[in-house]
Amino acid sequence: MAPLLLRLIIVAILSFCTTLVSATTADEWADESIPYKKGDLVPITCLNRTIDTGEHIADAAGNLQYIPFQTCKETSRPLTLSYLQSKPQNCTFLLTDPLFHLLEFYIHNDAPMTCRVPIRRPTLSAVKPVVGKVGEDNAYAKDSERFVPLVMALAGTLQRSHLHVATELNLLVHTGGVLKQGKKGLVGTKGAIEAAAAYSVRPLVKNTRIVIGDEVTLQFNVHWYEGPALANGSSASGVGALIKLWLLVGVVVGILFVYFIATKHPKNSFIGRMLPRNEDVLPKYNGYGYGIGPGVANGGTGKRD
Repeated sequence: MAPLLLRLIIVAILSFCTTLVSATTADEWADESIPYKKGDLVPITCLNRTIDTGEHIADAAGNLQYIPFQTCKETSRPLTLSYLQSKPQNCTFLLTDPLFHLLEFYIHNDAPMTCRVPIRRPTLSAVKPVVGKVGEDNAYAKDSERFVPLVMALAGTLQRSHLHVATELNLLVHTGGVLKQGKKGLVGTKGAIEAAAAYSVRPLVKNTRIVIGDEVTLQFNVHWYEGPALANGSSASGVGALIKLWLLVGVVVGILFVYFIATKHPKNSFIGRMLPRNEDVLPKYNGYGYGIGPGVANGGTGKRD
């Protein structure tokens, strides 16, 4: 009886340990279910490519390899975004020979500058390169559930010895909208990133000439939008136009009101007394012209009727 009981205890302990290990593996990315809060850092990782052909680099298991964005001189760390904080961000980095050739691919559209951001708050492993083993299913097997693509469309021109790059970019990020009441409580994607894109602006008037060894500064105009539409910018423009319209209407109504008071009640109103009327300097008497007083000639009075 004792050996049987001991076996049962050992089996129970082994089962518990196996379950615990499985749960730990399954919950490796559990932190990513935590929604972002305003100000949280959002890391950007980009697809690793070869400088010879621009082809993407895969690990031993055949999974695409993503590496952190270039380290920015301003922060001494790879480029990150601040959740729900729309602001300009600069990233200055040294243009090495491999990076110069990659920019050639990006500008010539031979290969896209494919990056990505975590949908929800990531763990540290989300921003590190992953090297898998043959047959191993690593953390990037379910990329579509953890990341959204961020393609950066760089504009510019290629020359034999240098590049012209439009270094000012708009970077737009859409987040989940307001939570809705469902059968099992609140549902939705609030606190999650749903889409992102970046593209060069003013490529015809603001190009930067760069060669290998230069420091390049990418200027990002980061804009965050809650929901799928460009609601913030559109509504702001609409409100501004509406305010201008009402101000114009108010000015017109004010002018008409002053004109009405001045013409209908010229003597009994403060406005009527303050405004100049269409009268000559000399007053009229009894409707018969202007009074000029008695005439004076040679110290006497003038001729009387």
